[in-house]
Amino acid sequence: GQPPNKYVIRLTCRGITTIDGSGRPVFSNNHLLAVDLHNEYPRRGPLFNMLTPVWHPNIGHGPGGWVCIGDAGDHGYSPAMGLDDLIVRIIEIIRYENYTPGSAANGLARDWVSHQPKTMFPLETAQIRGADIFGAIEFLDDDDLDIEIW
Repeated sequence: GQPPNKYVIRLTCRGITTIDGSGRPVFSNNHLLAVDLHNEYPRRGPLFNMLTPVWHPNIGHGPGGWVCIGDAGDHGYSPAMGLDDLIVRIIEIIRYENYTPGSAANGLARDWVSHQPKTMFPLETAQIRGADIFGAIEFLDDDDLDIEIW
């Protein structure tokens, strides 16, 4: 009788999955995001984890990398924010339109970014509008994935 509170969403946007042995970025346009709308949502922000690798200072390195959307307060999470606003923020993070090197979840990515030419970022600049977000994401179910949905 209760709606689901955990989702997997496919995001289609340009991002960096890793860097190669020479320090060059490896790109992807497909990313899987796990969303957990826990019992305290919306009082506390939802939990976001990348199920596919994303090389970014504000996304934890490795499988299940935690996505830092910002602390409560200025430029952080607010209960008034809709899930679509948060997904847009994550797309902006993946595209390097939005990153905060000072509070890095991935120190290696933070150090790498600091040595890149500023002209490299953002990776993609197409405008994201609220009405467009559902063209950029796809909700997946068990039949669409070879991974376990938690």
